[in-house]
Amino acid sequence: MKTLIIVDHPYFDRSVVNRRWIDELRKYPDDILIHNLQSSYPHAPINVGQEHSLIENNGAVVFQFPLFWFNSPPMLKSWFDTVLTAGWAYKGGNKLEGKHVALAVTTGGAAENMM
Repeated sequence: MKTLIIVDHPYFDRSVVNRRWIDELRKYPDDILIHNLQSSYPHAPINVGQEHSLIENNGAVVFQFPLFWFNSPPMLKSWFDTVLTAGWAYKGGNKLEGKHVALAVTTGGAAENMM
């Protein structure tokens, strides 16, 4: 089973670290599946069934995102609220049981805004 990397970065084209990390991960297509929420759902609602299937049919899950005001970006927050449902992830559901889950969080900004 592949490691599923769920990526959300609203400004991915301007990112340095996030883009580099994804570029490196793309070198291992037999081991890693990259799922970019911004390109998967540019104008459409999140497909819960598809997201459940991705998680169920892959191994570990890594959420990769930049920290936005002490939180995840809005789309990833929506993903958590929409996909991690009662009866599937909790409250009678156990689809995440035994899954290894990790966070790959970046921070950054313009150099003139740094201390």
